[in-house]
Amino acid sequence: MSWQNPEKPVAIKPKLTNTLLWARWSLNLELYFSQSLSLSLYCDFAFCILLVASLKVLIDLLFFLRSELTSIFHSGGCFVNF
Repeated sequence: MSWQNPEKPVAIKPKLTNTLLWARWSLNLELYFSQSLSLSLYCDFAFCILLVASLKVLIDLLFFLRSELTSIFHSGGCFVNF
């Protein structure tokens, strides 16, 4: 193998080493939390995500209604024939 020198160890770049250490630390942290958290906490977390998503939809709906009502009133009114 002429392309590799056996006396000289191959060094990993420092940035790659930091990335690998961070990945190992985050994996250990995830494993710790997945073993220590109960199902109720996961359900609470899911409920919070659902609540935030519902509030976002409600806010978007209110802005849509506001723009629709503004355009109706600026156009001279809404006439509906029954």
